[in-house]
Amino acid sequence: MFRKLLPSLFIVILVVGMSAPVSASGLLVFENGVAKTLVPLSGLSVVADMNDVQATVDETRTYEWSPFAVSEITELRFVRSFTTTSGVVSQAAVNGVPISGKLYLGDESVQLRRQWASQSGESAVLRALSGALWVSDPLDVDSTLEWFGQLQIQIVSEELLSVHGTLRGVSVPTDWHPQPVQWVQVEVAAQTELPTRTLFAPYHTLNTARIDTHHLSGTYSGTSRCTSFDVTLLMSSGTDPVHLDLIAHRYHDSDGGHFMAMISPDPNPASTQVVPRDLALVMDISGSMGGEKMAAAKASLKAVLAGLQPQDSFSLIAFDDQIDSFSPEAVLATPANIEMAIGFVEKQKPDGSTNIHDALKTALLQLPTPSDHPRYVVLLTDGMPTAGETDVDAILAMAEAYNEVNARIFTFGIGADVNTILLDKLAAQSNGDALYVLSAQGISTMVTSFFAQITSPLLADPILTIDNITTSHLYPEVLPDLFADQTFVLFGRYDEGGEAVLTLSGQVSGKTVVHSFQIVLPTFQMAEGFVPRVWAKRHVGTLLQEVKLGSSDPSLVAEATEIARRYGVVTEFTYFELNELGDAMMTYSAVPNAAVGEDAVSTSSSLDSYQKGGGVEGDSDSFVRYAFDRTFPRQSGYFSDTSVEGAGGLVDLHFGSQAYWDLLQSEADMGIGDFFAIAPNVVFEFLGRTFRVSIPAETAPPETAIVPGPQSGMTVPDHAVVVNSKVYVEVTNGGHVDPDAPIVTPEINAPGAVNPTDGISVGESEAAEPLSMGCATTSDAIPAWWKALVVFMGVLLIAARRQHRRRG
Repeated sequence: MFRKLLPSLFIVILVVGMSAPVSASGLLVFENGVAKTLVPLSGLSVVADMNDVQATVDETRTYEWSPFAVSEITELRFVRSFTTTSGVVSQAAVNGVPISGKLYLGDESVQLRRQWASQSGESAVLRALSGALWVSDPLDVDSTLEWFGQLQIQIVSEELLSVHGTLRGVSVPTDWHPQPVQWVQVEVAAQTELPTRTLFAPYHTLNTARIDTHHLSGTYSGTSRCTSFDVTLLMSSGTDPVHLDLIAHRYHDSDGGHFMAMISPDPNPASTQVVPRDLALVMDISGSMGGEKMAAAKASLKAVLAGLQPQDSFSLIAFDDQIDSFSPEAVLATPANIEMAIGFVEKQKPDGSTNIHDALKTALLQLPTPSDHPRYVVLLTDGMPTAGETDVDAILAMAEAYNEVNARIFTFGIGADVNTILLDKLAAQSNGDALYVLSAQGISTMVTSFFAQITSPLLADPILTIDNITTSHLYPEVLPDLFADQTFVLFGRYDEGGEAVLTLSGQVSGKTVVHSFQIVLPTFQMAEGFVPRVWAKRHVGTLLQEVKLGSSDPSLVAEATEIARRYGVVTEFTYFELNELGDAMMTYSAVPNAAVGEDAVSTSSSLDSYQKGGGVEGDSDSFVRYAFDRTFPRQSGYFSDTSVEGAGGLVDLHFGSQAYWDLLQSEADMGIGDFFAIAPNVVFEFLGRTFRVSIPAETAPPETAIVPGPQSGMTVPDHAVVVNSKVYVEVTNGGHVDPDAPIVTPEINAPGAVNPTDGISVGESEAAEPLSMGCATTSDAIPAWWKALVVFMGVLLIAARRQHRRRG
């Protein structure tokens, strides 16, 4: 009985008692016992296993040495920090040789970091002050550095999961040193008692795969990665037919808040829940499609046809300057029809020119009407319209006029000779998507992966609304259809925090099905800084897409550049660049508006990825640094917070002064260490005050005599919460919902019930209040005994698990 209660007990403890935004690690060089410098990390490999309560992480860190660096080292210590106080290192080795170390908590950890920062001038060691800190014993330099100038440190650790909105997860530190890491590789597996719904990494976009209902895995591989962003791995679980996860960030009233909503349909729906599809497949067979392109296109379409469900309908059109239809109208995907359609594809031969206008018109006319099914037109082409009607505007007008059934058009551009303006606009005006591949080798992967994602529709033409809270700039602006086991991610802005109702409605076999969620968005939450960053990336991508499609409005570029500067959005067209004074300035590189050519295809693909962006990528140059939602380019001798407007009202401090350490000590739990860690010379805003920290020198401005305290209302963070959810079928009478409409599924987590997402019991009074988190300084603060209990229970659980393994 006690074992069954443990997961829920610990999740409650985690939700109420823990929150930390970042962690950090590093390899410190000592000379005669004095910390001198940090060694840059060259590679990081992370293998993580997560369950409902904790994560086990096996990480390998690779450091490379130069003879010059080796000659000055007398002692090395490896340091691994944790986002929570529950972290424990169970194994450690250097180049395969076991090493030992010590875990530091609380004031001991802070004082140790203070000593290192004072000795070395490396303020980076002040990151993640509130978490546990594991420090290795001194490493034997002579024996350690014999392995071909390369040092590999392997650490196996266990840590209780921390809370991020309605998700939970673990953060694996990258490195204290600001130099970009040459390579990062991640493997993660999440296994949960309830069905696993989401596996997400905000800074390292995962390729995810479902192993079974309760088990998701993900991988990532990247190069030249910014060390400001930890490997943060988040997951959720639940039994809802449509599951909602929320993470939100809100700091200044003037900026409002940003939220991320992750909507996950049932990963294993009953066959009766899957909605049939109406498909029109349109294949370019013009002369330019010969050779490998034709072979790959045929193989892709045959695979798509073989994967259709018997209840689906489809039509098939091949075109050059003439139109060849498999049948005069759509047919059901019976085995006999599929076999004949595959034969139709196989017999096609490349010839003639490209009549996109008539091919699309035929496809739209062949879609069945009326129909309660979601409808999709898929166009594969490698060229521009060269036969029939060739004017782009005329083709777009025809497609809009003949699309009476509101089909979503998906365009697949093959090679560099396609008209990207036409394909992008065809997709945009029908709420579809435009995808591109430059080589024939990529056709099969692109087409089959796309169709794998739209195999099982569960909700067509979805509409999302949020009542009681003002929202704006939602991305994507139009929701895609929802498919089984495909998580949909929405980003947006909101004004004031508080209670709200998020409603997701859509069509299922001609009926309007409504999923309603009672939610709470936080009034103040400084962590989860990736949320506004990803929102900004999508916003910038949307603005620049308008430029690509021909808009000459100068305000689009101005707004995109300013948003990119504020949130550090690094794209092909917005990036920081050093000017002649050595200052890092946000630079805009003009978006090409050519319709045809490799640049046009590359631009369309890039802008599409920005608008779908689910992860954050910072500038890999060390003259730009990041913390929370802030960006710090180096300007006028300081790493300067781009959220700070003007230089008035500065609170001046000197790096390493008594006032500096006093402020760090008093506000460490609030996160000020992560701002001090940016650099010894930094300008930043924190809890209503703007600080300028200078390296002590004769030219440094004098310190401010009295340091003001935090602004009221900005010290107790809360998290986004999903209080309950329900599903019903909407029956309209004069435009109103029938109160007697049948309930499809019972209400989940009604007051007093257990929420399958997070294991928290929510009563009548708690349902209206967000759960307080983290570093409180008011009378509502989390008491010290509760924090101590969290640490004790975490250590107890990990010890019990180890004992269980030894017995096994």
